[in-house]
Amino acid sequence: MRAAAAVAALASVFVCSAAFAEPEELEPRLLFEIRDYPDTGFFQWISSISIDETGDTLAIVAGEPAGMFFYRRGSGSPVKQVLFKSGPEGGDWGRAAACGGKILASRGGKVFAASESGELTEYGAAAAEEGFKADILLCDRRGRLLMADRKAARIARFDAEGAAELRIAPPKDAKQAARFPLKSVADIATDYFGRVYALDPKSRAAIPFDESGRPMTPISGSAFSDAPFPWDSPAIAADTRGRVWLMNEYEDALEARDAFGTPVARVARQSSDGPRFISPVQLIVDSEDRLYALDAASVSVKVFDLR
Repeated sequence: MRAAAAVAALASVFVCSAAFAEPEELEPRLLFEIRDYPDTGFFQWISSISIDETGDTLAIVAGEPAGMFFYRRGSGSPVKQVLFKSGPEGGDWGRAAACGGKILASRGGKVFAASESGELTEYGAAAAEEGFKADILLCDRRGRLLMADRKAARIARFDAEGAAELRIAPPKDAKQAARFPLKSVADIATDYFGRVYALDPKSRAAIPFDESGRPMTPISGSAFSDAPFPWDSPAIAADTRGRVWLMNEYEDALEARDAFGTPVARVARQSSDGPRFISPVQLIVDSEDRLYALDAASVSVKVFDLR
């Protein structure tokens, strides 16, 4: 009996030690930083960033008048710029996406496609979603477009031809809707397996959905802390190792969590060479595990190597 108790106690200590293990402190190398586009001067603002891995480009919506600026996602070298010739009314520019060769931008909940000359036309696939206000656009690794309606807690995914193939939304039945985990959407991300992650401040969690749209176990904050992380993070991203990256303002660092919500890695805001970022508002991790951080305070995009 004593031997069994000793073994049980040792196992308990091991489990507790594993549960409270400190996340790995990473010192990622800064690959490059984009602060301006040639011949345009410094960006006055940046609305959003997007990765199109089908074309190996990083796209930035910025400037006044607004436009989309393209760079090589591996080197940061400039490729081209497309200045929007018209500015549709209806609020500020939202998230944009360079997806499968298409240039898409959202404004006032509507999605517009831009031609190479900068002409804007309303994107039909988005308009077909009744009552959908597309605040967030995202392109996944298979060239599929995802849209999110922040307030209505709705997410839709379209294939390369623009046909809707996935919808995530609260059920119309009030009782079922009350049990549905997604209440709002602050940001979305996708991983290598096609899972969709929704950052939900109302549910106080990051909620993953599988390839078919079924909700999985939420990633929530620690029960032993009063800190509001992760639901106060402004952005979410997922890497090829299954780690979910969020901004932990309480710990002053970018923090990665595994599928069980356990902190596994951390990148401090400050480094020995100075601040890595001041106020990141959007995060993207590409298929090469490069982290793109849109830093609002420095009006720049900083790219780090997470490998």
